Amino acid sequence: MKQHLLKNSFLRGVLFLLLCVVCMGNAWGEEVTLSYSNVEGLGKSGGGAGFEYTIAPITFSFSNAYGHPSDKHIKVYGSSSITFSGATITKIVITATSDSYIKTWSDGTDKITVSEEKATWKGSANSVTLKNTAASQARIKTIAVTYEKDDNAPIIESLSISGTASNTVYYVGETPSAEGLVVNATYNDESTKDVTSSVSWSFEPATIQSNTNSVTATASYEGITASTTYNITVNSIANTEESAYTVAQAYELIDNNRGLTEEVYVKGIISQIDSYNSTYGSITYWISDDGTTTSQQFQCYGGLDIDGTQFTSIDDLKLGSVVVVKGLLKKYNTTYEFDKNNVIISNDETNARTLSSIEISGTPTKTSYYVGDTPSADGLKVNAVYSDESTIDVTDDTEWTFKPEHIEEGTTQLTVTATYRSLTTSYTYDIATTTAPIAYTHTLDLSTKTYYSATTSTVEWNANVAKITLRKAESSTNANNYLGGGENAHTRVYKGQTIIITPYTSCTKMIFTSTSADYAAKSLSYENATAEVSGTEIIVTPIVNDKDITITVGVATRFVKMDIYYTPIESTVSSAGYATFCLPYDATIPEGLTAYTANDNGESVKLTAKEGGKIAAGEGVVLKGEEGTYTFVAAEGSVSATAGNQMVGVTEDTPLTSADNAYMLTRKKDDGSIAFRLLATDYTLGANKAYLKLENNARNLISVVWDDNATGIYDLSEKEEAENGAIYNLAGQKLMRTQKGINIINGKLVIK
Repeated sequence: MKQHLLKNSFLRGVLFLLLCVVCMGNAWGEEVTLSYSNVEGLGKSGGGAGFEYTIAPITFSFSNAYGHPSDKHIKVYGSSSITFSGATITKIVITATSDSYIKTWSDGTDKITVSEEKATWKGSANSVTLKNTAASQARIKTIAVTYEKDDNAPIIESLSISGTASNTVYYVGETPSAEGLVVNATYNDESTKDVTSSVSWSFEPATIQSNTNSVTATASYEGITASTTYNITVNSIANTEESAYTVAQAYELIDNNRGLTEEVYVKGIISQIDSYNSTYGSITYWISDDGTTTSQQFQCYGGLDIDGTQFTSIDDLKLGSVVVVKGLLKKYNTTYEFDKNNVIISNDETNARTLSSIEISGTPTKTSYYVGDTPSADGLKVNAVYSDESTIDVTDDTEWTFKPEHIEEGTTQLTVTATYRSLTTSYTYDIATTTAPIAYTHTLDLSTKTYYSATTSTVEWNANVAKITLRKAESSTNANNYLGGGENAHTRVYKGQTIIITPYTSCTKMIFTSTSADYAAKSLSYENATAEVSGTEIIVTPIVNDKDITITVGVATRFVKMDIYYTPIESTVSSAGYATFCLPYDATIPEGLTAYTANDNGESVKLTAKEGGKIAAGEGVVLKGEEGTYTFVAAEGSVSATAGNQMVGVTEDTPLTSADNAYMLTRKKDDGSIAFRLLATDYTLGANKAYLKLENNARNLISVVWDDNATGIYDLSEKEEAENGAIYNLAGQKLMRTQKGINIINGKLVIK
């Protein structure tokens, strides 16, 4: 029995579900995706300009961004935005290179969420603006926009190409261009639209060949294509052995950057031979038009012998030979060269010269060594001497050996041997050898986050033995320029910012450790210092130890710590057993010494031993100990100065006068006791010393009470002008008569 389809309830239900799926498909909408390849070259590096790009029907408007050519991403600057328009938008997904570049995006509502490296907006609007609320840039890989399809919108039916191709002359290997061509879309309502800026182009052939005489350009837009074919002219730089280019002509071709995919012939005279690669049997050498090393030099990198055969040794080539070489021209950094596997076509050795000997000249830069040091050949120069008596400086290609290999105790002479090719020569000179001092180092942790705003120009960090000042670039436009990487545990120093290191003592070197070798190799410039990079470390060496070191950052870099190598300040205690002292940094009191602070009680000065075994920076103290020289190593952690201490310390030579109320620590000749004497004349107190300062005091000489904080017994030295039999109690108070218990009479302990 037959049934009508629509009268079957089950089938009607199935049909209804299918219609729902179709409707849902329309509700879900369609999607367009923008990536770096769409916007390459658009916008402006350095900020301050935006651009607009349309992938029909969505228009992407960037307020301040550009397509970054080297890192292949869309760089959106801080506090700038992207506006999306052209249809009813339901979803936007921005994918960044990492979550740190996307987590600060906002639309001003709660419609945007961030997960890992993606920011997702959901809603329904004809125009959506998303803003990068951070001060720093965002790095975008793709932006996918979902929109509702307008069923009433006109439908594209065809594309047409008009205009004339601007570029019809090419060199072999170049990519065709669609510049000058115009693409129009025609819709089912007979309307037209210029869609040139939104089409994708492909070409046949994709790259120009020597036999290419026409190019077919195909435009694609919303699934519709159109093509046009136009004639071209192909230029070639290919030549023959007989018409080989000179080195000067090779330079000109490379500078014009045309046709460099074709092999060409270049003729020159071998001016320098660098190295032999035994694995590939190749030699890297240089040629010039006149055979000298002072004219334009052209490198034949990894070159092969006649017919592409391998060389057997570096001696297979000779300076002065006239060669014709075939290869691909290129420029590597600043070097004009043939790419590897270039081949010698002809080699005329008529005027070639052979290596006769090598000789060492110059003066060694380093003649003083510590035991265990590795010798250095710095300052010495090696010349290769040839059969025509000409010479070439081959110092950079010389291998050095030393005897001894490491400086030993008692070594007075050093022999250096230079080896170039198979030739050797030696040079012996006198050196001085000493035992290396102990290497002291203090570490500053740079892994913490330290923000500062646009109104704050500097941040200062206390590295104990030095002050570190981080100064913001004057040209910075960031609203919240900062140092510190937060969860990334590093300090980020931006382009143009300056690091100033002010040493408080002699600093022999500073080592900055970066998060990676790439960041260590970033562009930095130095004042009053030299630097070298080793892995993740930047090793900075001062030129003058008592001057500030200034480091300017050329490209943003990241540091995790800074190790400062320094020479600790020393104090010498004389046979008297006492000295005054002051340090510019927090220090640990050496074993065998006790440091005291001072407090005047009106009759005498009580010296109280410092607790904790440390002295604070700038704190004046009296040192007590056996005769000798003591080294004060920088302390770890915070150190507090003693409150109420009346000792005033100085860290540089300081002039004093009678108006300063300064009391100097003095020693009595007859019994060796000490006291503080009022300074009555002009006097310059040396660096790292201290004096007692008392205001409105008429006493010329003040006795001292020592508080050892251990036994409770004091050693009191009498005043120089006190009468015989002066009596004091343990508090340093003068008594009329002895009292029961402990008395101090003329500096001696008496128990009654």
